[in-house]
Amino acid sequence: MKIVDVELIQLVKIHAHPHCNAKQSRSRRFVSVVRITTDEGVDGLGEAWCDPRVASALLLGKLWPLLLGEDPFNVEGIRRKVFYGSALSGVAVSPHNYGSGVCSAAAPHLMVAAPGVGPPFIVVSNPYQCSDLLCGKGFHSFVARVRSCGSGRVAGMEEKLARLIELERIIRRLQAERLRLISELDVDEWAVHDMAMALQLSFTNASSLVDFATLVARDFPGVLDAMEAGVISEWSAHGLVDPTEHYSLEVAQKAVARTLETAEGRCCQQLRRSVQGRLQRADPAGFARRCAQRRRGRDVVVYDTEDGMAVLKSELPVEVARAMYAKIDHLARREAKNGRSMDAVRADVLASLVLQEPQSAGSKTLIQVTVPITALLGVDERPGQLDTGQVIPAEVVRDLMAEPGTLFHRLLTDPAGRLVEYSPGVYRPTAEVDRFIRTRHRTCVMPCCSHPSRSCDIDHAVAWPEGTSTGTNLGPLDRRHHRYKHATDAKIGIADDGTTTIETRWGQRYVTRPEPVEEPPF
Repeated sequence: MKIVDVELIQLVKIHAHPHCNAKQSRSRRFVSVVRITTDEGVDGLGEAWCDPRVASALLLGKLWPLLLGEDPFNVEGIRRKVFYGSALSGVAVSPHNYGSGVCSAAAPHLMVAAPGVGPPFIVVSNPYQCSDLLCGKGFHSFVARVRSCGSGRVAGMEEKLARLIELERIIRRLQAERLRLISELDVDEWAVHDMAMALQLSFTNASSLVDFATLVARDFPGVLDAMEAGVISEWSAHGLVDPTEHYSLEVAQKAVARTLETAEGRCCQQLRRSVQGRLQRADPAGFARRCAQRRRGRDVVVYDTEDGMAVLKSELPVEVARAMYAKIDHLARREAKNGRSMDAVRADVLASLVLQEPQSAGSKTLIQVTVPITALLGVDERPGQLDTGQVIPAEVVRDLMAEPGTLFHRLLTDPAGRLVEYSPGVYRPTAEVDRFIRTRHRTCVMPCCSHPSRSCDIDHAVAWPEGTSTGTNLGPLDRRHHRYKHATDAKIGIADDGTTTIETRWGQRYVTRPEPVEEPPF
């Protein structure tokens, strides 16, 4: 991509009342907009905050010849060329990011926007009478409107995304073929050495690959079929098969087969969590026995890392670890950051809790557990589930429920395990509605996102008041996806059962479904 043309468009706002400061009085405000065109037909947009006569002289007289033929994404190269080639005394040049690659002169602030990432250009028929574009919130409002034009759509992006999806499916088919070949070549104990040399792998890595390929081809052929169909990747295959290690082959095959039925559109972590839940519910006694054994092996270790840092790691029962993290996070959000990141604040709070024993150390934190009433009463041993998705034995749940101050909330489900709810038509969801949404959706509703819903924003799919504050219009979005939705104008729809449809700016359509509160094993 090369720059083939540079154009300067000047805008003016006429003030109803002169704008005064200590030095001067102004009745008009001038802004210069720079448009650059590339040989691929894509335009870029920039701004200049200097006198329009200076901007015109600089751009057309000095800088325009330096920009023609340049790659607009070569920001550093353009910066050097503008600085040294313009021969302007006292001009400081620095790179500036305005949503796409931008090279700007800090004084007199001439900015050249690199195209290819920004929105389509807005054609102004009479740029000297554009006060309607600049009235109210000023030029930044105009820039925001330009950037939102076409939802940031770039020419050819749909085709590129379609090609990327096609390549991913090809890679998955090739991964399936590779695993089949490895399993067929595993004819004796020395075959792993031959394949290690052929694949340029260490013996340890080659052994792991051969063992996995043989296991999948022999016991889980449906996984390879799904890979060949492009439904899952090799990472997702690991998520399906790895959790089955301690279970009987019959139970493992049933759990994997049922999870494969809904595997399309789900990432490795989601598939792993689903298989684990099915296996643990299929064999609750064996799951409780393994939990007790692992709990006896809980520990704390420390080891050094680079640059004067170290890692303190503790392996604990999941309900204890989650409660500890919830408390650390709760205390950290009450602390002043003082230039620290939130992760750094959490680390400092943890150190304070251990070393200084602050007064807040005795405060209680909340963890949410969903459990069948029959298990709570001791009628059966069906496991419970934390709000983050981990399954815990029924005995552990009963111990947690015996803690002083435990609160119980009734959750009604339909025969398929989906929550049934009611909610009022107000903007901010009530505590009951909020709890319902976060229980129905244990993670962010965006595809392949495993961010826990307990720390997500509850977002209206259709903005209130046009959209109601009910389960058919509310869903959890983590902060990054919440910002993504509004920045790209992505469309989200939520059905009665919580099924969420996402339409992106590039024309892609994705569907996610909430996992049942208690997913049956088979």
